[in-house]
Amino acid sequence: AAAGRYTGVLGVATSGPGNFTTNGGGQAQSFVGGHIYSSPAGTYHLRTNSAIFASYAAQNSQYGALGWPASNETCGATGCQVIFTGGTVTWSPATGVQTVTGAINGSYATHGRIDGALGAAAGKALIYSVNGGGSAQDFVGGYVYSSASGAFALRKNSLIFNKYSEQGSQYGSWGWPTSNEECHDLTCEARFTGGSIVWHQRWGLATVPGVYDAVWTANGRLSGELKNPVGQPVYYSPNGGGSALNFTGGYIYSSPAGTFALATSSPVYQQ
Repeated sequence: AAAGRYTGVLGVATSGPGNFTTNGGGQAQSFVGGHIYSSPAGTYHLRTNSAIFASYAAQNSQYGALGWPASNETCGATGCQVIFTGGTVTWSPATGVQTVTGAINGSYATHGRIDGALGAAAGKALIYSVNGGGSAQDFVGGYVYSSASGAFALRKNSLIFNKYSEQGSQYGSWGWPTSNEECHDLTCEARFTGGSIVWHQRWGLATVPGVYDAVWTANGRLSGELKNPVGQPVYYSPNGGGSALNFTGGYIYSSPAGTFALATSSPVYQQ
């Protein structure tokens, strides 16, 4: 009824319902203008004159990795999408048809799919062997990265993403994301296998590389005594050499003796 019966986009039936055992089982019926699919995911229709349906058919429809439709095709200001049991297929005028599957699709769903900050997919997922390996997929509004640490999204209009990109993204010393960008109060942060990048409305961008990040985490990160990082580590040559990273509530010092934190509220620091 939702598709208008024989006067709607689907038109009259051209076959009876067929039963299929693939991908958990279901039924499909063909019409002049499309198909109706019914499975444990629900009952949905796809139009044959849709670029998304053409991609689904090319990927072996309900027999393939996408499985059964889990939504009708929906269209908004940025494009169209269909959700399947095995992924999402999007279309936009600028990007054409793209498929999102696996862990990347899970993160994409968490971020609202095409209606969220990421928007339509802008390319296919690519596999990389760098820094332990993983995959990344481009979207109009950001990227989703998937590695052994999980699947996480970064927005392109973020200063944190810009810094990550400038420093080599997954190829560089930061490695793969281990969190989404998270914002609270005046601060945003994203964690990576190689450390953290933080932005504060007053102090701007700060980078917390690996050894500093471990100590900062052990001291409670933003909610601990050290609070917000400021800038990047500064290196010093006296007394065997080392480096220090400033925080609004203290410092982390790294030298051949190890990496340790001192809060400015500490009596030891005040002496």
